[in-house]
Amino acid sequence: MITALFRLCVTCVLACPLLFAWAADESAPTFEHLQRQALSLIDSDPAQAATLLQQALARHHSWAQGWFYLGGALYRLKRFDESVNAFRKGTKLDPGIGPAWAFLGMAEHELKRDDQALADIRRGESIGIYKDPQFEAAARLVAANILIRRSLFDQALEQVFSLAKYPDMPQEARNAAGLIVLTIPKDFSDLPAAKQKLVQLAGEAQWAAMSQQSERAVAAYTRLLTDYPNEPGVHYAHGLYLLAGNGHEAIEEFQTELRINPTHWPTMLASAFLFSRGGNTEAALANIGLARKLAPPAYEWLCDAEAGRAYMTAGKTDEAIIQFENAVKLAPQYAELHHFLEQAYKSAGRKADAQRESEVFMKLKTQQDPHAVPNAPGSHKRAGPDSRVEGSEPPEQVPHHQR
Repeated sequence: MITALFRLCVTCVLACPLLFAWAADESAPTFEHLQRQALSLIDSDPAQAATLLQQALARHHSWAQGWFYLGGALYRLKRFDESVNAFRKGTKLDPGIGPAWAFLGMAEHELKRDDQALADIRRGESIGIYKDPQFEAAARLVAANILIRRSLFDQALEQVFSLAKYPDMPQEARNAAGLIVLTIPKDFSDLPAAKQKLVQLAGEAQWAAMSQQSERAVAAYTRLLTDYPNEPGVHYAHGLYLLAGNGHEAIEEFQTELRINPTHWPTMLASAFLFSRGGNTEAALANIGLARKLAPPAYEWLCDAEAGRAYMTAGKTDEAIIQFENAVKLAPQYAELHHFLEQAYKSAGRKADAQRESEVFMKLKTQQDPHAVPNAPGSHKRAGPDSRVEGSEPPEQVPHHQR
């Protein structure tokens, strides 16, 4: 795994010309010789490559890419403190290389500095880490697993969901999807073998659903329900899958989940969404009220967002705006919250406010998932003649925390 990541660092983070216009003096050949020799050894002999890179950098300390190469070599050697220092020096010289920030975050994670790791990976994501799907997967899965351990499942799902568009993702991505959909705040490796089997099956089902492989998803969920009918989280997971289609069956699954797991607040919010969609605002708000009492403070924004959706469905635009504005204040990083607030402002005739939220939505969506936004850096989509953002608007039938 380390070798694969190191190769990705070479091909993805540092895929730029290495010819520099150094002054023609006696030191130039020495630097170029060290540079060539180091790069020729960087995959086969990272220790020797690191030594040569350090010598080259002693001659040209401002060679940002050299620091990135050195950081990658030291990462492979599991010299993580030194790797972090090298990446820090490189990003200070050239802060516009997204994959370098992501790799720095992965090195910080190895030192158990997860707050900093998450901040660095997110900075890389905001710049762009999309040149190589495998590298993107490695970075996003580090972030996702940190977030899973903190029970921040919605944020973890954002990381994993972004990978579902790629084929050939590692099994770790499916395992993470299983932990998220079952709301298990642990590392997969820390689970007993029997629990790992449950998570793997749930992960296969969720991954098939996210990648729009409906037949595989149905088969996996059927097996999940057959093998684990009384396991906490299973009926919640299946209910989420049913949300976009059969709301009646979904609410039955959520009710079953609450009988098994009566304090499971995510199920309450999912139920609220369905009640709201069915026009039962009173039941929706009642479930949201119960969820508020049980959910961690970090999820107050989610309760506000669901309340806003309930009020919008009931045609109570002013109340919805209050709830959406609260949600945006608490969690401004979520693009679709701005989309919901934009729609509420439009309903209230507040055109300027709606335009502002539309611009914020587009900016965040471009940063977080450029593949979904036509003409954004790293995007492979094209805008249709009447499309605002093809495939990027939050699906109205699926709440944020269940997408």
